Amino acid sequence: MNIFKNQIRNSSVLLSGLLILSLGVLLFLEIDMISKILVLLNRIALIILCLIQVVEFFTETKQSQKAQHLWNAGFLLIISVLLWRIPEMRLAMIPFVYGLWALIEAISKTMIYYVYRIDDVRPRLWPLIDAIISVGFAFILLFDPAPSLLRLLWVAGFYMIYVGLFQTLQGIQLVTTGFLGKQINRLFRLPLPHFVAMLYPRRVLTQFLNLGLEINTKYEPINPNQLEILFHMKGNKSDNLGHLDFIYQNKIYSYGAHDPDHRHWNNSIGDGVLIVSDPQAYLEFCIGVEKKRMIGFVYDMDENQRLRFQGRLEELILRTKEWKPHFETKDPLPYVQRLSDATHASFYKFTQGYFKTYFAFGTNCVDLVDHFIKDKNIGLFRLNGIITPGAYFDFLNAAYQLQTNKITQRRTY
Repeated sequence: MNIFKNQIRNSSVLLSGLLILSLGVLLFLEIDMISKILVLLNRIALIILCLIQVVEFFTETKQSQKAQHLWNAGFLLIISVLLWRIPEMRLAMIPFVYGLWALIEAISKTMIYYVYRIDDVRPRLWPLIDAIISVGFAFILLFDPAPSLLRLLWVAGFYMIYVGLFQTLQGIQLVTTGFLGKQINRLFRLPLPHFVAMLYPRRVLTQFLNLGLEINTKYEPINPNQLEILFHMKGNKSDNLGHLDFIYQNKIYSYGAHDPDHRHWNNSIGDGVLIVSDPQAYLEFCIGVEKKRMIGFVYDMDENQRLRFQGRLEELILRTKEWKPHFETKDPLPYVQRLSDATHASFYKFTQGYFKTYFAFGTNCVDLVDHFIKDKNIGLFRLNGIITPGAYFDFLNAAYQLQTNKITQRRTY
């Protein structure tokens, strides 16, 4: 029965790849029809969102939130009426939204360049070039939106064909159960689009709970040559993006902006703090106190990989100094103090270079794992594109389903 279910799931990957590929081709063949459908779908979506806000206004128990729902409903209603009355706005709306997104991307890339500059991280020219390109793209879409719809459809068509081809290859690989090879380095895996990968942990958590998988609270030690990549999920809306840690030689390593006295912009930037803890105490804290669920993927390294991994880890620790959190006067106690009290973990701040400054959209928890994964000398595997916790989970889960000779365990906590 499990084999049958796996084959259905694997076949769905192949079918979705063929569907995406077909839609990409259709974008080039029927541009006018696709444009009309997109405009209609956006108008329907706005009306549905408006109705949802109205329903939430009447069902909301907190008076402070009622005004926000009413304002949202009024704003969406005005936009819907303008789109109905002004045909030019219908064509301009989609490029305008993408223009705002490109502008946000440009701001994010500029901040990454700024962080690299203050931490003297090199090379750092590419984020600046990327930011300049994003600004130019944003201005074209924002100030010349109507003709830009056609350009967007072309870009979307190329992207969907690209994604569809990779998804189809992945589906063939899954359906044939490794006919193309079970080596993880041969695994075709295109990272998920950024906005999809950001929402992926929420989707995984929902499936995780619906499946009723056994949740282990006891940590089983791994072998010295094994690496466990630990994927966090939490149901709260404030923590939907997921989190990555890794376990090596039965020590857990985690990274974030954990010093509340040295972080800004809603905790998105601050001093980079490395946490080293006993896995059992850490898991008990995350599951029991923070109400998280976690999935770990165990990677089997050979002796050469282990030695190189060990050397890179030692080089990383040399760029840190021990830091002891102590916030007795704060109420409630910040996360790092609660973690310290529960696990007696060690905390380190980076003194120079990469990881000295944490930035949520640049140097973040994923980069700590990727720091080792992307090293060609270690030779584990390489995931290209925009890397998020969701993208990592997607890759590792596919590698596990393919029964590769490297991802040998999937453990749930």
